[in-house]
Amino acid sequence: MISAEALEPTDDVEKNARMKKRIQDQLAKLKRNAERRRQRQLTKQAALAENPVLGLIRGKREGAMRRCGNCGQLGHMKTNKNCPKFYLMNDPLHNLTELPPTLPTDTSSSSQTSPNVKEIKGL
Repeated sequence: MISAEALEPTDDVEKNARMKKRIQDQLAKLKRNAERRRQRQLTKQAALAENPVLGLIRGKREGAMRRCGNCGQLGHMKTNKNCPKFYLMNDPLHNLTELPPTLPTDTSSSSQTSPNVKEIKGL
């Protein structure tokens, strides 16, 4: 924002013109922002008029209507156990993309056992 002293007219015509242009630009910016806010408010009111249930629910508590990331339904989030896909998405077996690596099952020779494994005699 410009200070009040900087807005006072001076003897320099060019400086006055630059200040006037800057003030007009700021005023135009403020008007554009106010118009955007008004349009957003009108759009919001039109959406509530189309779906009165949303208006009733939003009227109770702002932000109460959540859209679930898993199933797309309104009224809960994906971390809620009321979601029909909660147990599908939070199942640890479902989230594995590949199987864990398994140990090799080569039993052809006993000389290839690792040094940490002790052999039991008699088997």
